[in-house]
Order: sequence, then C-alpha cells, then structure tokens
Amino acid sequence: MSRTLKQNKRGGNIMDIPYGMIDGDADNLLKQMDCKSRANWCISNPDYCKSSVIYDTYLKPCKIMAEALKTKDILNDLDCKSRVNWCSANKARRRHCSKPIIQKMYISPCKQIAKQNRYIRRISTTDIQEFLDIPLYSIILNENISLIEYVNDILWWGSKRFPINDDFPWEFVQNQVNYALDYSLGRIGLNIYTSSLLDMFDVLNRPNGEDILYQSLKHFRDMFNDNVLRMYRMGMRHADQMNLSIINIIIMRVLNAFAIGNPITIEYSTYKIDQIQETIINVPDYDTDEESDYDY
Repeated sequence: MSRTLKQNKRGGNIMDIPYGMIDGDADNLLKQMDCKSRANWCISNPDYCKSSVIYDTYLKPCKIMAEALKTKDILNDLDCKSRVNWCSANKARRRHCSKPIIQKMYISPCKQIAKQNRYIRRISTTDIQEFLDIPLYSIILNENISLIEYVNDILWWGSKRFPINDDFPWEFVQNQVNYALDYSLGRIGLNIYTSSLLDMFDVLNRPNGEDILYQSLKHFRDMFNDNVLRMYRMGMRHADQMNLSIINIIIMRVLNAFAIGNPITIEYSTYKIDQIQETIINVPDYDTDEESDYDY
C-alpha cells in the first residue's frame, strides 16, 4: 500500500476506481484499507466519498480515532486518584487539566465514579433497623412491595419531579434499568420481582456488603451500557439520546432510590403518604341510615 501511495504522489491515479468497478467492489476495497489509505483514496475519488454511507462507515470512524489519539496523554494510563495528583502538581498541569476535552475525557468520569462510590458506602453501611420504626418509611420498607415495583415507581416519580428534558424517553430507560437490575441483583441472589428492599439490605448488611454492592454496580453499569449500545446499533427510537452524561444521571437516580434516609427517599415517601391521605379524605361519607343498594 505504501508503494501505491508513492506512485500516486508522483501524479499517477492508480487509486481511482478501476474501470467497471461497481460500488460494492469499492466498498470492499475501503474495508481493507487503514485510515491513512482511505483518506488518500478519497482524495482521488471525491465524488464517491461524498456518499453519506461511505463517510459514516469508513471516514467518520477514522476522524473519531484521530481525535482520540490527538487528545490521549499520560492521563489515559492513570487511575482516578493518580489523575488528581498529576493535575494538581503544578500550574502547567492544572492548566492542561482544565481544558474542556481533558475534563470531558478524563476528569468528569472520575468525578462521577467518586460520587457513585460515596453512595455505595452509604447504602452498604445503612442500618435499616433504624428506619423500620419511622412511619415515613413504612411505605417503601414493605415486604409486599417488590424491588422492581419500588424502583419503577420512584424513578417515574423522579422523572416528573426532576425532569431531564420535556421529551425524555422514560419508558425506554425504565426497560433498560429493569434488565440491568434483574441481571446485577440476580447475581447476588435477589429476585427483583419477589425480593423487597428489606431482602436487599439483608444481603448488603453482611460483612462484605460493600464489595457486593461494588460488584453489583459494575454489573448494572455494564449491562445498562451494553443494552443501550445494542439498541443504538439496531436504530431503535430514543437510543440516540442516551449519552454518557445521561447514563450517569440514571445510575445516580437508581443509587438514590436505595439510599434510604436521603432527601430523595424522604420526599418520595412523603409524596406516597400524601397520596394515601388524600385518597382517605376523598372517600365519600355515606349516610348509613339510608337504605343501601347492596344485597347483604
């Protein structure tokens, strides 16, 4: 291929589509080229490479890869703690780490992971017995309410209380959350359709509860990401709205649901109790002296 490129630079046009070659043949040719060769080939065949299909299939991935390589630096090989130490060492490094592309690729993901880890520690060290005697939590700490019912309801409530955007596809998201929860909690012996929050905390209150939750979160994140990516590849509606930032928001909302006693679960429990009280208040006050239509 390098010999071909040199001949082309001397003025030849041997990388043009050969006479009689059909689009499928050129497609196979591009498939076998590396990125540099594709770029050179398209210089000689600009009309063919204007095709959106050719661009999306062969050129766009090369541009993305080039951008990634351009921004790749020492931070790529460091864990989150080491990145913090490296970035805070001197003024030049702080300036480097403040660049938007560096923040997006290396710093922001670490901040999200740190936030999720704080919630994991909080959830795994929760003494659920402290909440059992508080009437406010009787709504969610109920053995008759399954994990899937609880998570679906609090996420739906959260989608109305704290909307991400006006047309955010919560039904799509809910399905992916359910698949990921079923997989991740199933690996620690919980059935999201029959197990309750109390069952989950029985597992997490074991001596290795924090490690169990770390692994569950990893499995949840992997399954959630894989499902969204698969839906995106299938061209399913709404999948294109699920970027990394949105996925981290969803993960935090799931963790919030399990962090009993935090502001979110307090507000949600209050909302559920208010619903019950409103239902009771609005029950018609029937006059028992009147003749009833019911056949006793």
